[in-house]
Amino acid sequence: MTSLKRYGSTALVTGASSGIGTSYARAMAKDGLDLVLVARRKELLDKLAEELRQTHGVKVLTIAQDLSEADAADRVYDAVQEAGLEIDILVNNAGYGTHGVFDKLDLERELAMINLSCRLPVALTHKFLGGMKQRNRGAVIFLSSMAGQMPVPFMSTYCATKAFPLYFAESLYGELADTGIDVLAVLPGDTSTEFRETSDLTMKAPIPPRTADDVAATTFKALGKKPSVIDGLANRIGARAMALMPKKLLIRNNAKMWKRT
Repeated sequence: MTSLKRYGSTALVTGASSGIGTSYARAMAKDGLDLVLVARRKELLDKLAEELRQTHGVKVLTIAQDLSEADAADRVYDAVQEAGLEIDILVNNAGYGTHGVFDKLDLERELAMINLSCRLPVALTHKFLGGMKQRNRGAVIFLSSMAGQMPVPFMSTYCATKAFPLYFAESLYGELADTGIDVLAVLPGDTSTEFRETSDLTMKAPIPPRTADDVAATTFKALGKKPSVIDGLANRIGARAMALMPKKLLIRNNAKMWKRT
């Protein structure tokens, strides 16, 4: 991939303690970028930070924060300012899913998911975008999902929260054209991470899972070239097929696929 240092020297990754967030952090550290890693689990963050310092000689700041809290963006921004850092690449990766009959799911967890996947990326992007504009360079990455392109019964809140960053990113891509700031929405399909366990998701997707490293590689290959990217050829083919399917049929098929047995 082209060196990410064209954007600057420091990247911030939310949800960095596992999965795709960890893969992003490792890929950027390998490219020589200093990092700000943010997630709830301090022990995992600190372990990753030490690995990246030892392996790649980069500087790493960790911020242990529940990012679903209403003031999470303020706390992260204040910690970055206190450390005297400028964020050149912002990776809005944090998120989780739920699975089940909507009115039987825990309401507070559904609302926290909206905060994490929608409210937080808007707030963080708003806070760090001004500095990128002043420097005439930067990048903002948003984690969407294949589920963000279609209705998914029994994952209703999740698919809605993944539609939001897709359209937000694509709109910002147009708004920031010719500013030196690249914006990208990334749409993974089924990926081998903790997501299935934390979402209580047991059934298999029709397409074999990709790895978190696959998603990171797809991201950095597409950054600066397009507004959004689907990870994996099979997922791209599947997305085209679903786009041609009548909406009622698509919803019925997805309901059968994702209904608990």
